[in-house]
Amino acid sequence: MSTTLWRCGLRHTLRHPWQFGLSLLGVALGVAVVVAVDLSNESARRAFVLSAEAVAGKTTHRIVGKSTGLDESIYVGLRLADLSARLAPVVAGYVAVPSQPGRTLQLLGLDPFAEAPFRPHLAVTGVRQRADWVRALLTEPGTVLMSRALAGELNLKPDDVFAVQTGGRRHELRLAALLEPTERLQQRALADLVVAALATVQEVLGRVGRLSRIDVVVSDDDQLQQLRTLIPDGVSLVDAGGRSRSAASITDAFNLNLTMLSLLALLVGLFLVYNTVTFSVIQRRTLLGTLRALGVTRGQLFTLVVGEAAVVGFVGALLGLVLGFLLAQVLVNLVAQTINDLYFTLQVRNVSLLPASLAKGMLLGVGGSFLSAMIPAAEAARVTPRAALIRSQVEASVRGALPAAALTGLGLAVLGLILIVVPGSGLGLGFAG
Repeated sequence: MSTTLWRCGLRHTLRHPWQFGLSLLGVALGVAVVVAVDLSNESARRAFVLSAEAVAGKTTHRIVGKSTGLDESIYVGLRLADLSARLAPVVAGYVAVPSQPGRTLQLLGLDPFAEAPFRPHLAVTGVRQRADWVRALLTEPGTVLMSRALAGELNLKPDDVFAVQTGGRRHELRLAALLEPTERLQQRALADLVVAALATVQEVLGRVGRLSRIDVVVSDDDQLQQLRTLIPDGVSLVDAGGRSRSAASITDAFNLNLTMLSLLALLVGLFLVYNTVTFSVIQRRTLLGTLRALGVTRGQLFTLVVGEAAVVGFVGALLGLVLGFLLAQVLVNLVAQTINDLYFTLQVRNVSLLPASLAKGMLLGVGGSFLSAMIPAAEAARVTPRAALIRSQVEASVRGALPAAALTGLGLAVLGLILIVVPGSGLGLGFAG
């Protein structure tokens, strides 16, 4: 297509900047909401997975009881049975930090002598240092370990004392040593984790004599079957990955709800693009007819209108990516708070910038704008020199289409009501209605 046509389209845009700005704003806001929701959901999911991996380590199965946990005598009995499977007792819970309102830490109680096969990333560098912190955890009440990054956030250094609160009770803990994870993912996983001896965590959480679970590492089915025959009634042996899968399935509906609402925002933005492009075609109807008389083909006019919309979509999508990342910084806290209130405790420290989410935003912005312009572009391509001079033809065609449009709208309204009242377990029918 010749540059003359592009200059013609650019001149119209410069003469009507508000129309261009409205389309740009619609696409940018729609893409921003989609990207922000996508980044927030994925960041929350990754935070949970990293937290679960930090706590689980190489655990293959877990022995769990009822909501009150397990009596620690169960662990003693299993250890005395001389099992080939490896066992490690765990007490876990959450505590608040009074000095930082709203900050929650996960408190993990472990047996240092049973931990080597389970969580090797919970290690302090240096043989002598390891001996020192093991002795401190076992002999000094209230001593804990945490990552260097977390200690920096809390303004703590080794031997400093800090307060935590749970169940309306305040406890003082002392930082014995710093954990030194070598991998970046491990560093992120330990961002809100505080490690202590079993007795310390039992006392802080008010669970003296109780365990949250017993972690297990088995290498074959024989070890698994042997363990099943020894655990008492009322106690279950479950797969270690089951909790992560269960948590993911619990939040699936919540994530789908947010995603559908974000797509609705994008749909509103694309509707603005459709209306703006349609209005632009009507404004330039005489010009388009003149261009046809000068030899411009229908295909060239179609390409011009669709190309203008694609440019709007591309620029709007770029702005939307930037706005979406900024919006995600705020939205991720709201998503985490909602998950905390409705499902389980979750701390999200940062937003993950995911290439897939950015590509999705670009595709929806550009592709949606392209599709929104198809009908107006087809209308522009149908303009003939003679029809362009007859202003009443547009009004006549609109009046002729009113009955069909009214029937279509009524039919869609009835279909929407039917979809809303139809019983179903999924959200798809509700959003379709």
